[in-house]
Amino acid sequence: GIRSVNDNYEIFEDVLGLYELSRQNAEAIVEVIFDILTRCGLNISDCRGQSYDGASSMSGIYGSVSDLVLKQQSKAFFVHCNAHCLDLAVHDLTNECPTISNCILFTKDIIDFVRRSPKRLSILKEISNQLSMPYSNLASLCPTRWTRRAESYNSLLNNYELDIQNLNYVYLFILLLIFLAWFQEALYTLIEEKGGPGIKANGLHEQMNKFYFFFGLKLGYLLFSATEKLSRIIQSSSCCLQDVLSSAESVILYFERIRDDINFKSFYTKVLKESKSLTDKLILARHRRPPKRYQSSSDSVEFSSYEEFYRQQYMKSLGIVVNMLQNRFTQKNFKLLCNVEKFIFYAENNSLDDSNDYFQSIMDFYYGDIDVEKLKVEALMIVDFYQSVIKTNQMNIKQITKISTIRKIFNSCEVGKEMFKEYQKLIKLYLTIPVTTATAERTISTLNRLKTAIRSTMTQSCLNLCLLLHIYKEKIDKIDPRQIASKFISSSEKRQHFFGLML
Repeated sequence: GIRSVNDNYEIFEDVLGLYELSRQNAEAIVEVIFDILTRCGLNISDCRGQSYDGASSMSGIYGSVSDLVLKQQSKAFFVHCNAHCLDLAVHDLTNECPTISNCILFTKDIIDFVRRSPKRLSILKEISNQLSMPYSNLASLCPTRWTRRAESYNSLLNNYELDIQNLNYVYLFILLLIFLAWFQEALYTLIEEKGGPGIKANGLHEQMNKFYFFFGLKLGYLLFSATEKLSRIIQSSSCCLQDVLSSAESVILYFERIRDDINFKSFYTKVLKESKSLTDKLILARHRRPPKRYQSSSDSVEFSSYEEFYRQQYMKSLGIVVNMLQNRFTQKNFKLLCNVEKFIFYAENNSLDDSNDYFQSIMDFYYGDIDVEKLKVEALMIVDFYQSVIKTNQMNIKQITKISTIRKIFNSCEVGKEMFKEYQKLIKLYLTIPVTTATAERTISTLNRLKTAIRSTMTQSCLNLCLLLHIYKEKIDKIDPRQIASKFISSSEKRQHFFGLML
């Protein structure tokens, strides 16, 4: 896909199609990329940014796709897909926090165990009817799926609905928290099955009766519900770097704020109250002393109370997720991009002089695209222009802190676009830098619905054309099919003889 910005600062992310690769190495991928750009009449010299996931063949330092593209166009700055960075941070959390990872593991086992047997699904439906709860087919957990927008707690309670395309950690935790009693009753009934299934149902039922499992559900929901909101923001096609970094910073500050004894006490008390009718009494795990050959100089931690143990799990989980988010959302090119962003906002709220350090960042980033001398002149005048437009149009704007505010001001006064051409060009180039590959990833989901889900067989070229028609169906609906048929028939004399009466 390609990302572009028009004169009204509207961001577009367009899919060019899916193409077959002869090999999966970086050279073959770059060759296909350049071929696609040539076919679409696009020049690589106009590229100002590129974004991929963290695969070594795509994002590696040497010999990757990003490296080869940079050699052809040094201005095509690479940005690691921020949605993928968030996904990696979430997976790092689940790998390093046993409380949450064990909960996810058992949750997946419970859903898979019920789904694999029509008899168990039938029992689940009967129990849902007895408890007067709405029923929907269970969808298996995909551990590699990005966090997606989840229904709110109340909407799930009123309209329980699962979709295999949108199932994620957030949805999973909400599901089990709401229908915990439902699953417990179903597993208790399944224990009566003979052989292996009954034994496994008994084991899963015992796990759900433990307070440790319920605490993991509540803690997972607390963490993933916040990261889900961040995921929803950064996967938007109109998102820019400012939106990504400010949203990530908000989530990090939220986790740091609730990482104290007061918030833990409130959280722990609430979990205890809700678990009274759902789980067994708390049992503190017996302290196991490791063999001497495995002992280190420091003694293992021994907890004197239940609350102390779960406090350690709570604080550890929040500390891990904060650290992971800070590491994942710090990239090499962000410093340069942030300096450009700071210049844009600083110029709008303050008068600049020629000695401002931000001009050097612009020269490094947009050398040849921006006339820096003209930009310096415009930077001295831009603050007065904004004040004039705000006053004339009676806008309730005290300080400009968002790109969306800039769009609003310039779009309300077209003269400003002609008067501040270099400044406008700088903003458009800044917005052109991609921050995620979410649009391309959604194309894969479209491919699943188009080809895999309906079990159709077609050639690659036909599939590619059908995919584009499906993605841009709103634009296709505006086209008159008679004009297309007329153009198709008139291109061949044989068709004119055959379809002549249809014209």
